[in-house]
Amino acid sequence: MKCIILAAGYATRLYPLTENQPKPLLPVKGKSIIDWLIDDIDSLIDEFIVVSNHKFAKNFTEWAEKKPQKIRVIDDGTETNETRLGAVRDIQLAANDLDDDCVVMAGDNVLDFSLKHFINFAKYKGTSCVMCHEENRLQALQKTAVITITEDSLITSYEEKPVNLTEILRFHHFISTATLILRGFRKLLIMAAVMMHLALLQPGYRL
Repeated sequence: MKCIILAAGYATRLYPLTENQPKPLLPVKGKSIIDWLIDDIDSLIDEFIVVSNHKFAKNFTEWAEKKPQKIRVIDDGTETNETRLGAVRDIQLAANDLDDDCVVMAGDNVLDFSLKHFINFAKYKGTSCVMCHEENRLQALQKTAVITITEDSLITSYEEKPVNLTEILRFHHFISTATLILRGFRKLLIMAAVMMHLALLQPGYRL
């Protein structure tokens, strides 16, 4: 299993902390955010592919050279927040030569739990999976990507920052965390499109 880590953002809201250093390399309790993520699932991953922008590619390359894991850094060529490619195109850059199952996650996630449980869950299910958590606070739901699911965990809807509160109140809701397990290259592209809300995921679609 491979792991694609999306780290090509510019984190402009954290300036000046991230003007000269990418957010995933910021230290949290003694090591960088991305170190926490990689060290957590190291035993389950054959290779990590970190997609960076051109501005910070050197930072990630120097960091990767010091890590014991197999890490490949891809430079997406952008140098400003305004010219960034976005998640889908960065995933495509990383997935060009992949045919393995793949974990896709953001490189700036600060977690208080292990992702190993999610990976094992996906292996048990034998299909692509989206990590999510239940959330029923309306203010929180209106600020992020919201999915609804059936009792057997089939996704029935996916909406970014919903505004129709009446419709929201009808269901139990889960917030998508943009952490995915993808089975094979074809489904990698399908889920990439879903992440950017291109409406390829219709109600009842089963990965």
